[in-house]
Amino acid sequence: MLKSKSVYTALFAALAFGAAAPSFADDDDRHYRQHRAKYISHQKAAQKAVAHVGGGTAKSVDFEYSTRKGAYFDVEVRTRNGREYDVKVDAKTGKIRSARLDD
Repeated sequence: MLKSKSVYTALFAALAFGAAAPSFADDDDRHYRQHRAKYISHQKAAQKAVAHVGGGTAKSVDFEYSTRKGAYFDVEVRTRNGREYDVKVDAKTGKIRSARLDD
């Protein structure tokens, strides 16, 4: 009985966290809207990320905010040769925080 109870507890925790995940994104979007004057635009972040990897297309641009990491854009870029990069762009300065090739 204990084993099945732990399985149900783990399943419930996973479902609860999964249901809460969209609200984290909503909080980030709300923060961006409330403090828009402090940050570069999504379009500017995409331009910076695409230029950093040498050209291509931004597939997605997501604003992320946490008290620990601060504000940044997570940009997925596909280059002309098909490679995909995950580029983090500082939301205040537009500087590239990191760029890594997705495997």
